[in-house]
Formats: sequence, structure tokens, C-alpha cells
Amino acid sequence: MDCQPKMDKVFNLKQSEILEQKLHMINKISKMLRIKILNTFVNCLLGLIDFLISAQKLALQLVSNKY
Repeated sequence: MDCQPKMDKVFNLKQSEILEQKLHMINKISKMLRIKILNTFVNCLLGLIDFLISAQKLALQLVSNKY
């Protein structure tokens, strides 16, 4: 009978370790997703800047051909 509280304590410690590992993995995945989203956003901005530069060059060509 006195063995049961000790077993419960060991079980609770193991459960606590498992939950801690899961929380650590969730935090890692969350960080990876934030980096991925930020990377996508930066790539979109770079694409937009590239598009605007190309549009500006085209506009300059059209204006210089007109005059």
C-alpha cells in the first residue's frame, strides 16, 4: 500500500517530462513557422520592389521614346 504514492510521484514526474518535451517541440515548430512566414513576406516585398523597378525602367523608356 505505501508503494502506491511513490509510484504516483514517479508517474507524475514522467508525465511532466513528456509534457515539457511536447511544449518544447511546439515552441520549436512555432518559431520555424514564424521564420517561414517572415521569409515569405520578405520575398513578396523583394518581388514587389523588383516589379516597381522594372515598371519604372519601362516608363522611362516610353517617355524617352516619346520625346
